[in-house]
Amino acid sequence: MTELSKRSSDVLKIANFIAIVLVVAIHYNSKRYIDLSQGLSINYYFQDWFTNSLARIAVPFFGFAAGFFYFLNFRKIGEYWLQLSKRLWSLIVPYAIAVSIVFFHDMTLNFYQHEVLAFSLPLFAYHFLHPDSVQFWFLRDLIILVLFFCPILHFSINRFPRLVLTFLLFAWLIEFQFFPLLAGWYFVNVEILFFFSVGCFFGKNLNSFNQLLDWVEDHAILISLTFIIFSISRVILSPYFSVWYGVHGGGMGTLLLYKLTIIAGLPTLYIASAPFRNNKLLVWLSTFSFFIFLYHIKPVATISMNIASLFLPDAFLFYLTFPLSIGISILCGWFLKRTLPTIYGYVTGGR
Repeated sequence: MTELSKRSSDVLKIANFIAIVLVVAIHYNSKRYIDLSQGLSINYYFQDWFTNSLARIAVPFFGFAAGFFYFLNFRKIGEYWLQLSKRLWSLIVPYAIAVSIVFFHDMTLNFYQHEVLAFSLPLFAYHFLHPDSVQFWFLRDLIILVLFFCPILHFSINRFPRLVLTFLLFAWLIEFQFFPLLAGWYFVNVEILFFFSVGCFFGKNLNSFNQLLDWVEDHAILISLTFIIFSISRVILSPYFSVWYGVHGGGMGTLLLYKLTIIAGLPTLYIASAPFRNNKLLVWLSTFSFFIFLYHIKPVATISMNIASLFLPDAFLFYLTFPLSIGISILCGWFLKRTLPTIYGYVTGGR
């Protein structure tokens, strides 16, 4: 049976770390503080390109990687319960711990700010479904996919792969959402559903995945240039564009350009990661990827924003809060792993 090569596995680990860095960049952009009364500045254009164009490949990569590694060892429906038990430890437990920490972080801040403490079980239940830290929408979607959708995807991708993937691709391209809101977020976002399904297909068809990687490496320069051109063009043509719960600041042409940027960006991420697969520092840093993802906003933002505001005006906070939050997250993860390795294991699901 074909197996994933060590080289490809190592490259994907580095790609995952880079994607985590990009997600942190998205969440710390300071565009909202930029005064636009005098027109768009270089600062605005750079932040929009970096956080709203280049970095938007991160979440699709996470969705793909989650589906790929889940179905890499999922061959028969009888293995569903085994996979589910693994995800209970590696996904649901870290999610529950993290959202609890975020909740009590907010309660603590309210206490010190002398605000009313409105603790209740319904409030906590809502917070569990919609934590007040935006990155958790992805993990919630992933949990729902693992709990309810994987058997369906297993059968549909096995029997009708082209039909299913083409249908989901079209829905993603036009930003058509299949599901209603649950606690303010889509029950499952179409972006995660599509890329998780693509990962499912390649996890079940490693020969096809290896052939795709060979093709990507043979056309590395062309793919990378395409990504750069598309990502810059989107920013120039529609600098106010957004697809967060609706298409804003652009029409269908801009939306398709945005999606094509992601399609070109995913193989570019693999290409950019390949030279660093044996870099000892990056390999070590990548072990903290999941910890960074979980805690880079709360409680880390409380520290990084206060420090950065001492040195930079609000419009430029991104350039310090972004790297500072990554550094603080790594330092906290390292300290916890070194002093309380068992607790760190629960917090990160054994990653």
